[in-house]
Amino acid sequence: MEAGTRCRISGLQSRPDLNGLEGEALYLRGSGRYLVHVDKTDEQLNIKATNLTACQHVEELSAGDLNIAEATITVNGLLYCAQHRMEICGACSYNFRVLNLMRQLKPGDDNYERACKADDDEMTRDEPPRRAPLKGGDKAPEPASVPVPSPLALPTKGLA
Repeated sequence: MEAGTRCRISGLQSRPDLNGLEGEALYLRGSGRYLVHVDKTDEQLNIKATNLTACQHVEELSAGDLNIAEATITVNGLLYCAQHRMEICGACSYNFRVLNLMRQLKPGDDNYERACKADDDEMTRDEPPRRAPLKGGDKAPEPASVPVPSPLALPTKGLA
C-alpha cells in the first residue's frame, strides 16, 4: 500500500491487544515492515505488510485506448498490470516494482536510489512480485502459471 494509507492491524502474535485497531502506514522501512502510527495508543510501530489491511480499497483502471490487454490498474496507490493484477508481468512486459517501492518509501532526495536498493534486496531474497488485492482484502487468485521476467528483457512499458 502507498505511504499514508489508512490501515487495520490484524494477526499480531506479540501484541494481540493491537489487533483490530486502525492507524496510518507512514512508510515502508528498509526491514520490509511499515512504520505505522496506531491511532488509539499513539504508538509508532514496525509492522509486517501481511499484518496490515487497507481500510479503504481504492481501485482505478487507466487505459489510453481502453484495451484491457494494455491497461494498468492502481490499487491503494500502487500500480499493477490490469489483466493479471501483477506488479511484474512478463506476459504484458510491465515492471512497476521500483515505482511502487518509491510510492511506499518515506519521501526524500534519494528516494529512487533507496527504491532500487530495496528492489535488489527483494530479488536477493527471491521475493515474488506483489499482486493487487481484490476488494474486501482478499488476494487475487493465483494464475495457472506465473510469467517469469527475464533480466535480459528490453525496457518495459510504462516506465518512460
